[in-house]
Amino acid sequence: LSRLRRLFNLRYYTRYFLDSKFQFDFNIFNSSNFFVGFQRQSTGFSVQWGWPIPRLRNLVLWAGYDFEWVKASFGSPVGGAG
Repeated sequence: LSRLRRLFNLRYYTRYFLDSKFQFDFNIFNSSNFFVGFQRQSTGFSVQWGWPIPRLRNLVLWAGYDFEWVKASFGSPVGGAG
């Protein structure tokens, strides 16, 4: 159960990137989760692109890259004594 949480997420998605059939998705995120005696921070981004598969309606072939940096620390609870 989380005591405190901070989340930032910026995303851009388009179905027709540069007036082509390519689909493009870009995401940047930063989050902090504070638990009792535990803290987790993560920062990262993802870039993805896709191409519709002919004759298969609503099916897209996707490729992309994801990166996430995670920092975890153990210690006293947030706002607690000690």
